[in-house]
Amino acid sequence: MARMRSRKPQPSTVEAHRVVALGAELRIGNANALQAMLREALASGDEIILDATDVRSADSAGLQLLYAFVRDSKARGITVSWQMSETILCRDAGLLGLDKALGLNGSH
Repeated sequence: MARMRSRKPQPSTVEAHRVVALGAELRIGNANALQAMLREALASGDEIILDATDVRSADSAGLQLLYAFVRDSKARGITVSWQMSETILCRDAGLLGLDKALGLNGSH
C-alpha cells in the first residue's frame, strides 16, 4: 500500500515537497488507493517525490496511473522526481514504452 509523507520547508529549504511511497506492487488491485494518494499529492501543489524503492512488480494499470499522474503534474507545473534503488520499475515501464514518459531515465 502506498504511503505519503509531507515535508514542509525548513528555514533553509526553498520549497515544500511530498514523498509518495509507492509500495511493493503497482497493480490493478491497489490502483484505487494509489490513485487517491496521487490525487492528494497533486492537489497539494508541492514538489512530488515518488519513492519506488519498494516496488517489486507493476502491471499496465499501475503504470498507466503513474503516467497520467506525471502528465497531469507536468501540465500543472509541478516537479516530479523519483527515488529508486531497483530497476524493476524501469524494466516494466520500458516494456510498455513508458520509461521516458515517466522520467525514469532522467528525461523528465
